[in-house]
Amino acid sequence: MVNEVRIIEAFGQKNDGDPMSYKVAVSGAIAKNSLMSHNTADGDRTASFAISSGAAFAGITKAEKDAADANQKRLGLLTNCVISAVASGAVVEGHLVKCAGSTDSNKVIHLAPAELAASYAVFVVGKVIKAAADGARANVRVLV
Repeated sequence: MVNEVRIIEAFGQKNDGDPMSYKVAVSGAIAKNSLMSHNTADGDRTASFAISSGAAFAGITKAEKDAADANQKRLGLLTNCVISAVASGAVVEGHLVKCAGSTDSNKVIHLAPAELAASYAVFVVGKVIKAAADGARANVRVLV
């Protein structure tokens, strides 16, 4: 996939990205290394691939979920790592980024200071450690 997120380095006590177990929808496929959001409508620690307005960033899928597997109801989400993600618009080193939105769920976009002031901090994926132009790959430090 062209816009897939790539894990560059995983941190944590076991260098495994400190995965947290999340409940996911039984129907539908979810690709490995997808940016996921909290889905509070479905209860505690439930994650969704759909990045919606007001949703908090939950982490990055550690494995894929097959649409045909009705028994798979949980996925591990990485919460402590460095990723390479495609930028939607230029992103600057040291600045915060968020999920680009529902049409570009695996892309990251600059988080404007006004958005932070308006308490949009829930969208934060991480801090840019390698800048990128629009469409190029940026390295982002993720710590949920």
